[in-house]
Amino acid sequence: MVTISLCVLLTVLAILSPVLVSLGNGTSLLRVANVGQLHLSFPTPLQAVNSQALTQPVQVGAWGDEASVGNMGVQVEIQTNVYNVSSVWTDAFWVGDVMSDGSFVQFGYIISSPGYYCLNGHVTGQGTSCLGAAGNIGFVDARWFWSYFPNARDVSDWYYGFGSANSAGVNGTWHLYSIQPSASNDWTFVMDGVPVYSSDVSVSTSTSPAHLVAEKASGPFLSQLGPVQFRNLAYLGSSGLWLATSSFTLIDGCGSADSNVCTVSTAYGVELAGPNDVIAGSGVPLPKSGQLVW
Repeated sequence: MVTISLCVLLTVLAILSPVLVSLGNGTSLLRVANVGQLHLSFPTPLQAVNSQALTQPVQVGAWGDEASVGNMGVQVEIQTNVYNVSSVWTDAFWVGDVMSDGSFVQFGYIISSPGYYCLNGHVTGQGTSCLGAAGNIGFVDARWFWSYFPNARDVSDWYYGFGSANSAGVNGTWHLYSIQPSASNDWTFVMDGVPVYSSDVSVSTSTSPAHLVAEKASGPFLSQLGPVQFRNLAYLGSSGLWLATSSFTLIDGCGSADSNVCTVSTAYGVELAGPNDVIAGSGVPLPKSGQLVW
């Protein structure tokens, strides 16, 4: 294991907060008005960056139906939209789950500011241990990514990985992102039916519905986010079969450890494109968070 020193890692930008719903204290899905109560992190390039970044990630997307609570895996098709991002810009489009063991897991594609990154790492309060290769991420370079937080409320300890250059495909192509158990009952991240990373983390059932998110993780609030289309959100039921969600409840808000209220107006929306089919991001009508749209 190669450890990257703190003097090289630099400041960590806010990104990729898991959306949470409390099912144990009476919070219903239709009353979830904000996206997260955590302020998670994502590695910056291993070089100097502009410090003018978001203090809160902004997320728009949709919850699946309440029947998807207790699932053992989630998946969604995402259409790749690639565009240039600035030195303070990180956008992510993903499917995720909050698990009964307290962890959080997500998988999708990401567009990051150009720079030199550790492509597979473990972040702790002491720094980042690079568990794999490091390399340059360039302009117009959409890559699959995964993140796993052993404890969703401990933002100082988490694992992540990026795919190779342009691994999320070219503009307009559709790809299926699945988080599912392996034969040994560990989490595996599968893209278009092909495993891209297998963890050694035991599978547990979810405490949240399956959900999909377009996230402005860093950069100006009003800068471009997608838009990106998601379709066929599904979850792995106790029967071992993939089940399509039967409804969508909109997600629209900001989240951090100490605030879940957006400090400025955002320009990102969500709209229904068809049954189990939404478009999220810039140029899309603004939703009312918690609205049942399908």
